[in-house]
Amino acid sequence: PLIDSPEVFGLNANADLTYRTNETTAVLGAVLAVQPRESGNAGGMTREDAVLATIAELLGKLPDAFVKSRVKGCLAKLGVSNPLTSPLCIFLAQEIDRMQIVIQNVHKDLTNLQLAIEGAIIMSSHLSNVLDSLFDAQVPDAWAAVSWPSSTLGFWFADFVARAQQLNSWLSDGRPRVFWLG
Repeated sequence: PLIDSPEVFGLNANADLTYRTNETTAVLGAVLAVQPRESGNAGGMTREDAVLATIAELLGKLPDAFVKSRVKGCLAKLGVSNPLTSPLCIFLAQEIDRMQIVIQNVHKDLTNLQLAIEGAIIMSSHLSNVLDSLFDAQVPDAWAAVSWPSSTLGFWFADFVARAQQLNSWLSDGRPRVFWLG
């Protein structure tokens, strides 16, 4: 045959699929990397204007940070001292701590990027990377490092909001029947 199957090399059949997926991701990443970053059309939206619109939309949907005193009180009501419910309460507390870090990072990066685009603060390399990622509708590396992987910013942010809502409802209404796993 013109193309050897992965089994010839002692690999699983999914090895070819994984290879092709990685190659496609690399090619599309290269295409995005060489994409022009400046807007050449007069009267159109500039790159920064598009990102500012995205920032405004994301900040409008961004969940509120968890209040430690409320979380502590709700965990006590849920039975953090009860040995039967304690493992799930510990899990909930850890997930809230993790979500709090994600919320803080996203809020800080979005507000700082908004200020940097407006010229109020200096555009750092970190903020430049966030700008490029938001323009390309990708999850910024700094956010992915403290959260979960996702293919696009839209899917990631929708999961982010849904997860925060589930944790809030778990705190106020009790344990859910199903759990979202990142």
